[in-house]
Amino acid sequence: MDWRRVTIAHFRICEWSSPHRIINYDFIGGNDPLLSEDKYREHGELFRKKAARGYACLGLLPGHFSLETQNWLKELIKNIHPAK
Repeated sequence: MDWRRVTIAHFRICEWSSPHRIINYDFIGGNDPLLSEDKYREHGELFRKKAARGYACLGLLPGHFSLETQNWLKELIKNIHPAK
């Protein structure tokens, strides 16, 4: 399965179904129990590119990921949802 294409299709369906409204929550990295840091970050970047269109996401961070990836997620969230 090409998870990248499935992810983009999922984003598009949600956007087309309800433009500028949050109708779905997703998880960075999906539900893969063997998720690598590289795939986690790649999926997060796909989300970041779509977030401006109102797509919602939950940032679940596996406990075994490096401090670098933890900091990357903090920056991702900060840039998508800046403090007011």
